[in-house]
Amino acid sequence: MSRTIRTYNDLLLEKERLQSLLDAQKELVKLDIQGIKTGLKPASNMLSFVGSFGKKTVSNPLLGMAVSLSTDLLMRKFLFKRAGWAVKTVLPFVVKKFTNNIVANPAKPSMISKLLKKIT
Repeated sequence: MSRTIRTYNDLLLEKERLQSLLDAQKELVKLDIQGIKTGLKPASNMLSFVGSFGKKTVSNPLLGMAVSLSTDLLMRKFLFKRAGWAVKTVLPFVVKKFTNNIVANPAKPSMISKLLKKIT
């Protein structure tokens, strides 16, 4: 408050000033929240990706079992034949979850095409 309120008109002017100050502060808070959301977007994307490892293939369970079994067999018996027990335990699990995620969500061809471009 910059000065003493003596009349009703002074009170109305002060109310208007405070209301405009409140509106400006609300706008600043909204902008800060949008900035925080934008800053946390990569972290939320990573959490959703990591959370997808726990999902089962709901659309076709038989396809999910086939992918899991073939990935497990390929990884343990052929690719990591001479690897240690830790590698034989952890890496097939991660690859199996990753391939199940790709099979469960085939609507993302850009991810697969990027992966194939990096390989070839």
